[in-house]
Amino acid sequence: QKVFTIGRAMGNFAPGEYVGGLVTDIEYRGSHNRVAAADMVMRHGDRFQWTGALLRSESRDLEGVAKNGMGAHAGYSFNTRRFTVAGHLEHFDRDFQMDTAFMNRVGLTRTWQYAEVQFYPDEKRYPWIKRIAPFVWGVQAKDRVENGTEPFILPGVRFNFTRQGYLRVDLGRGRETFAGQRFAIGRNHIDGGAQILRWLNVAGSIDRGAGIYYDAPVPFAGTNSRRNIRIGLQPSSRLSHNVDYTYVQFDAESGERVFDLHVLNLRNTYQFNPQFLIRGIVQYDSSRRRVLGDFLGSYELVPGTVVHAGYGTLLESPERLLPYQATARSFFFKASYLARF
Repeated sequence: QKVFTIGRAMGNFAPGEYVGGLVTDIEYRGSHNRVAAADMVMRHGDRFQWTGALLRSESRDLEGVAKNGMGAHAGYSFNTRRFTVAGHLEHFDRDFQMDTAFMNRVGLTRTWQYAEVQFYPDEKRYPWIKRIAPFVWGVQAKDRVENGTEPFILPGVRFNFTRQGYLRVDLGRGRETFAGQRFAIGRNHIDGGAQILRWLNVAGSIDRGAGIYYDAPVPFAGTNSRRNIRIGLQPSSRLSHNVDYTYVQFDAESGERVFDLHVLNLRNTYQFNPQFLIRGIVQYDSSRRRVLGDFLGSYELVPGTVVHAGYGTLLESPERLLPYQATARSFFFKASYLARF
């Protein structure tokens, strides 16, 4: 019963440079959420880039309560073969609201800075390694909702090998304020992968560190652990299979297990020709006790002009030991046409 309206306009004045405008509107039973935004990207040569955006929202809920808010962000990046430097600054009012976007937090002012140096070992002496890149990423934020600051520092190093191999190791430490309490947060992270065979790609990651159990009445500290494995199979140029499994657990400081979670994603794609493909995705989520299925057929005449048809289903089990039952089904059809002026 909601009506969504989204409009986007862009004007390109040089390669990789533009000025744009965005308007979104959601109407529902007398309530609404409207956002107007302007954004831009500018470049100075091939190495330096500026980005920025300014947004304003106007909202009214079902009880007639109105609120308005502003948001803005700006960033820069400088890239050469040896150095990479980037930074970002953002601010969102407490009453900013954008229902058409993935907004994690408002009432926040935050900046981050990133720097990386690339070293390229001698190919004749070390043919198996292509690049070594130490880096550091730092964040400083002011959370006006929780009335606290959030410093975080993360140094690390990346390695690139032959066979599309890579390895990343980093160590992060910081603090976060939640529900009037200040907690230590962190992560010890390892991520790597490689193209083992022409038809087999394997990757995985391990992540562990101090975290927060976000229970507003009684939050507490603990340890987050996350393990992930990704397998890509491509027996032919037309057929591909992808398996992604993630296990997450949270333990209280006492050692008591608070929760654990299993998420399994299966993705299969068959490309009949450059224009036509079919795809099937199945996702299992142990915390919600549900299985999501999504099946899609897509025909792309030219880039931007495409027709999609699909079917989705949701299977859920409300309690343990009960069989999974279909709780939702949907069919959809979408066609788009790209006109260039």
